[in-house]
Amino acid sequence: MFEVVARANIHHQQVVKLLKQRKKVHQTLLYEQGRITTLEQSLCAHIYALQDAEPDILKAEVTVLVDALNILTDDQLTSEQLINSYEQQTTAGQANELAKAIELLCSLLPAGYFEKKLKIEFENNFLEDILYRNSQLLELLIHFNIAWPIEPLQVVRQSALAAKFSPSLTVACLLFGQSNVSTQELAQGYQHPLFSIAQASFIKGLAIDKTNAQIALFNRFAKTTDVAEKAELLTIAGLSGDNRWLEPCAIFCQEYPQYTFTVLSHFQHKSSLTLVIELMAVAQTSEQAYQAWLLLTHTKLLKKPQLQDSHNKQRQAGELTIPNIEQAELSRQALMVQAGTKVLAGILFDDLNALEKLSGLQGQAVQRALVLSHSTESGMLLYCQQLSSTSFIKTVRQQGGQNVT
Repeated sequence: MFEVVARANIHHQQVVKLLKQRKKVHQTLLYEQGRITTLEQSLCAHIYALQDAEPDILKAEVTVLVDALNILTDDQLTSEQLINSYEQQTTAGQANELAKAIELLCSLLPAGYFEKKLKIEFENNFLEDILYRNSQLLELLIHFNIAWPIEPLQVVRQSALAAKFSPSLTVACLLFGQSNVSTQELAQGYQHPLFSIAQASFIKGLAIDKTNAQIALFNRFAKTTDVAEKAELLTIAGLSGDNRWLEPCAIFCQEYPQYTFTVLSHFQHKSSLTLVIELMAVAQTSEQAYQAWLLLTHTKLLKKPQLQDSHNKQRQAGELTIPNIEQAELSRQALMVQAGTKVLAGILFDDLNALEKLSGLQGQAVQRALVLSHSTESGMLLYCQQLSSTSFIKTVRQQGGQNVT
């Protein structure tokens, strides 16, 4: 008995540890795919080993994962039962801890497990019903290979544009990622008061309606007063590669330096490196801009004393150090003469070979790099959620990503 309890404690400690490690890895925006695959497989193995453990020896965050796994591995489970069980755990569109645990495990378990065990099929009216009644359910269903019916999705998309319900970003990306989205619908989406619809519309628009999307993006950015929304719009602008965004981005980052790293990580075009170098020379954005430089170029820079900076009003001359801008400029010039329009992790690529060149890497920065090189439907999924290793591989393979392991 004591040996069983000891083993359970070891598995329990590993689950807690691996959950923290996974969260930390995701925050880096860029990491080796093998690392996250190994971590997530180990996490599943330790949760599985706890299925017979006494609940009173487990922390709540571990207990809920074990409960979720018990639901998913039940030999008698049907797709209808899974959906009903999930719906019972969600209220007012907000998932509780068990629902979140089910979502997590659905993203971690091998895709083949669900294809063999659960085949989710439903009538079109049921699709409309779940999106209206409990759109949170889609956060679960996207982990399954479902042939989404086009016409009912168009009806739901029109309802969202008419503000009959408020879709999450995941739902909005599903609705606007379809092939039959019209430019008229996109025009409505660009100006829609619900920001998730606007985000999805801009991503779709950059793929099929670029000129109009760019104009609408500038207009929305100029009119928006919400700082977080402005930052999100800049991340979309960075993906577009339009150099007209360099000056607005520089001004925004200097005014709100806390967003500098997140925003600049999306400015992956080589032509945007001048912006990163400019912000490395400014005290309040220097460190975050340098972290973005490392993410993009994978090139460390020497540091030197900062003697002058008219933008920094809260320091004495010579107290701070900044990255060596001259060294950065030489690195930039060397990258500019090499093939490839974009750079990430020091790897040069373009939309046609992004998947091949970035093979072996994962993270939000990689997903965003692939958004416009994929079909808009799976590209939207890459944009709206940070994917597990299993979900990422399944998504890119749907695009013929044979180089993804």
